[in-house]
Amino acid sequence: AYHVVVAENVDSTAVLDGFVIRQGLADGSTDEMRQGGGMYIRFGKPNLKHVTISNNSANSSGGGMYNSGNVTMTDVTISDNSALKGGGVYNSGILTMTDMTISNNSATSDGGGVYNSGILTMTDMTISNNSGGSGGGVYNSGISTRMTMTNVIISNNSANSSGGGMYNSGNVTMTDVTISNNSASILSGGGVYNSGNVTMTDVTISNNSANGDGGGMFSFSGNVTMTDVTISDNSALMGGGVFNYSNSMTMINVIVSNNLANISGGGLYNYSSDNTKLVNVLFFQNRTISSGGGIYNRDGSPLDWRNVYIVANEATVGGGYYSEGLSYPTFKNSLFAGNVGGDCRGTIDPGSSHNLIQDPSNTCGLQDGQNGNIVGQDARLVVTDDSTGIYWLIADSPALDAGDDSVCP
Repeated sequence: AYHVVVAENVDSTAVLDGFVIRQGLADGSTDEMRQGGGMYIRFGKPNLKHVTISNNSANSSGGGMYNSGNVTMTDVTISDNSALKGGGVYNSGILTMTDMTISNNSATSDGGGVYNSGILTMTDMTISNNSGGSGGGVYNSGISTRMTMTNVIISNNSANSSGGGMYNSGNVTMTDVTISNNSASILSGGGVYNSGNVTMTDVTISNNSANGDGGGMFSFSGNVTMTDVTISDNSALMGGGVFNYSNSMTMINVIVSNNLANISGGGLYNYSSDNTKLVNVLFFQNRTISSGGGIYNRDGSPLDWRNVYIVANEATVGGGYYSEGLSYPTFKNSLFAGNVGGDCRGTIDPGSSHNLIQDPSNTCGLQDGQNGNIVGQDARLVVTDDSTGIYWLIADSPALDAGDDSVCP
C-alpha cells in the first residue's frame, strides 16, 4: 500500500480518533500513488481527532497527508514528514485545523509544513521548524486560494529560496498571528513573501532574516493591509523590516522598530509604489549601513503619509528618510527627530504640511513656517520604551497642538 490510511467518498460520520499514522511511503507510478504518504483523502468528509501523523513521505505531494475533500482536524500533530510539495500537509480541498502542531516537516520544493491550493482555516496552531524551497512553514498558492489564520504561531521555519515563514500568492487573512525567527537563505521575505492579498490584524513579525530583501516581509505586485502590527528586529540586504515593490500597502497603527538592512531601508524600502498608505506609523531605531535608516523611498510618490513618526533611526545618509528618483510622498502631521545621518534627505512633496523636522540641515526642502511646518526646532520628546520607541512629548514641545486636526486618524 502507498498510504497508511485512505478516506475516499466517506461522509462526516467517519471519525479517526486517537490513532498514530506513521511510516507511510507514497512512491508509486500514478499521481494518487505518489500523494499522501500517511493519509490520502479524496472527496471525503472525515473528522480527525487526537491523531499523530509522523515519519511519512510522498514522492509528490503531502508527505503526512493529502486532502482534496472536506476535512476537519482537531488536536492533531503532524511532524517529521517529507514530500516534494507540502511536507506535512497538501490541501487542494477544504481543510479546517484547530489546536494543532505542524513541525519538523520538509519539502524539496515548496511548503515545508503546509501547501495550500484550496480553502484552509487554521486556529490555535503552531507551525515550526519546517523547511522547504519556498514557504518553509506555509505555501499558499494561486489567486483562488483562501487561507484564514487565527492565533497562529509561525516560527523557526526556513526556505532555501523565498518566504521562510510563509509564501503567499493567494488570499490570506491573519488575526493574532506571530511570525518569528524564520529565514530565507537565498532570496527574499524572511518572515513573509507576498505576491497576493494579505490582511493582517494584531500581528507580530519579528527576528526574521533574508539573505535577499525584506527581512520581515517582501511584497511584490500584491495588496497588503496591516492594522495594529509590530515589525521588529528583522534583517535583510534591503528593507530590513519591509520591502514593498510595485505593491499596494496600507499600514495603520504599525510599529517598525530595530530592524537592520545591510544596504538600504532599515525599516521600510518602498520601491515604485505610489499606492502606499501610512497612518499612525512609528519608525524607531532602524539601521542601515548606507541610506534610509527609517525609510528608503525609490520612485514612489504616495499621497497619504500622515501621523508618521521617524525617530532615532540611523544611516550614513538619510538616517530618518531618504529618497531616490521620482519620489514625492506627501507627509502630514509627521515628526522627524533624532535620526543619525540626517532627518530627511532627498525629496518629498513641497505641499507636505504640519510636520516637524528637527534637523535644520536635512529637511527635504521643507521651510520653517511654510504650510504649518516646523523646521530646526527640538522636538522635545522622551522615549518611554526603548524596545518599541513609544514616546511622549514634553510640555514645551513645539509639536504639541501643531498638527492639522482634519487629517488625524
